[in-house]
Amino acid sequence: MIQLLWFKRDLRLAQNYALIRAIESAKEKGPVLFLYIHEPELWASPTYSSRHQVFLRQCLDDLRNSIENCGGVLIEKVGSCIEVFSELCAKLPVSRVTAHEEITDSWGYARDKSIRLWLKDHQVEFVEVEQNNIQRGMGLQRPFGDWFELASRAKQRDPRGVDLRRYLVSELPSGIALDEALQNGALPHAVLPHTAPLPCPKAQRGGETQAHAILNRFMNWDSLKAYPYSISSPNRAVNHGSRLSAHLAWGTLSHAQVAKRINDLIAQAHETKRDDVLELESAARFYLDRLQWRQGYHAHTELNPDNDSQEYFAAFKAPDAWPTHTAEYANRLRAFEQGQTGIPLIDACMACLLQTGWLNFRFRSALANFACMGLGLYWKDVGHILARLFVDFDGGAIHWSQMRIASGTGQFDQLLVYSIAKQSREQDKAAQFQKQYLPMLRQVPAEYFHDFWLRPAEELEPFGVALGSHHRGANYPHPIVNPDEATATGKKWVYECRKSGPIPRYTRQT
Repeated sequence: MIQLLWFKRDLRLAQNYALIRAIESAKEKGPVLFLYIHEPELWASPTYSSRHQVFLRQCLDDLRNSIENCGGVLIEKVGSCIEVFSELCAKLPVSRVTAHEEITDSWGYARDKSIRLWLKDHQVEFVEVEQNNIQRGMGLQRPFGDWFELASRAKQRDPRGVDLRRYLVSELPSGIALDEALQNGALPHAVLPHTAPLPCPKAQRGGETQAHAILNRFMNWDSLKAYPYSISSPNRAVNHGSRLSAHLAWGTLSHAQVAKRINDLIAQAHETKRDDVLELESAARFYLDRLQWRQGYHAHTELNPDNDSQEYFAAFKAPDAWPTHTAEYANRLRAFEQGQTGIPLIDACMACLLQTGWLNFRFRSALANFACMGLGLYWKDVGHILARLFVDFDGGAIHWSQMRIASGTGQFDQLLVYSIAKQSREQDKAAQFQKQYLPMLRQVPAEYFHDFWLRPAEELEPFGVALGSHHRGANYPHPIVNPDEATATGKKWVYECRKSGPIPRYTRQT
C-alpha cells in the first residue's frame, strides 16, 4: 500500500498538516508519494496566465529539492485529476489520498466534489485537512482570537533536511513511467498546459525557501512598526509591506506560521523590556487584523463558492445590465487592460502590474472600483483581467470577494467608492509612483497628475506630452472619461440596481 499526498495550494513542507497527517498514518496506510497535477482546464480558465506558471514552477522546484533531501519523490502529471488518479490507482496500490481543504472558486469547488465521488466509488480513502482556520462547509473553524492562541503555541514542525525515508516512497514506483520531457519528474514549461501568455519581468520568486527569506526580512521591530503607515502608499508599501501575499496565496507559507512569528516577536520585545513595546503591540494588532480579514474572505468563499459567477441582486442579472456587446464597451475594456485610459493613476497601476504582478491593497481596490464604476465595465471581465495580472491570485478565495466589494455587486452593505483625484493627491502627492511607471509624463509637474483630465492638451505640450491615440507624435492617450463625473454616475447606477432587492437564495449573510 502507498498513500498519495496531493499538493494544491500548500506548496511547503514546514507546518503542512496534510503532510503531518499522512506521515502519522504511514505505518497503517503505507509510505507517502508526493503528487502535483497540472490541470489543463484550470490553466485554460480566464483567471490564469503564464506568470502564475513561472511562480508555480519555482515553488515546485524548491519543493522537489526539499522532498528529495528528506528521501522522498515528487511526481508531476498533466491531465484532469480524475485521469491522473485513474492512472495511478490502476498501477499502484493506493490506500489513501490526502490533501488540504482548498478554498477556491466555483470550478475548483466542482472539481473537488467530483474527485470525492470518484475516490469513494473506487474505494480509496480521501482525507482533506483544514488549513488557515477554515472548515469545509462551515466557514471559520473557530474565532480568530482562539485560533491565534492555538497557532502561537503550536509546535513548529519543519521536516526539511530530516531523513524521512521510512515514511516516504523513496524511488519512483515501477509501472509509473515519466514522460520523456520530464527532468527528474519536473515538468518544463514546454509541456505544461497552455495558458494566457503574460510575462512578468520583475515578479517575486516562488518557493518555500524564498517565502521564509521574505518572512525573516519583515519580522523585525522596525519593519513591523513601519507597516501601518506604509501599506496605503504605493511608494512605501513595496519596501515596508510584508510582501507575503503571493506566498500565502500559493501556500509556501501558512497563516499559522506568520501568526507564530508575530507572537514571538512581541514576546521578545517584552523580554528585552523595549521602550516601544506598546507601539509594537499596536502594529502587530494592525497586521493581525488583516490576517483576520483574509480568513473572513476565505470563510465567505467557502460558504458561497459561486461568488465568482452568480449575481446577488436581480437588476444585475438583467440581460442589458452590462453593455458588453457594444464597441464603446470593447474600447474601454481594451484601454483598461492595456493601461491606456489617459488617467495617469490608473495607467500607472496597470503598468506596475504588468511589470511586477503586484500592487498595494489600496490601489488594487481603487483600480477595480474605477474600472467597474468609472468605466462601467462588467465586474467579471475586470476580475479576469486582474486575476491574470496578480501573481498572488489566490484561486478566488479572496479575489472575487474583493471584486464584489469594489463593484458594489456583492452582499456587503456599504458601497465602496474611491476618488481617483483624492487617492492621487494623498497617496502619491509628488507623483513619484505615476512618473516611475509612465516615463512619458516624467516632466509634467506633480500637481497636474491629480486633475490631469481637466488639463487642456496645449497645457501639457511644454512638458513633452502629446495627447492622442492615432495621430503621429502622440505619446499618451486622451483621458477616456472624467473620473469624478463618471464614478458619480456609476455609483448612482449601482445604488439603483441594489434597490431592486437581493435574489432570494442570497439573503444569507456570512
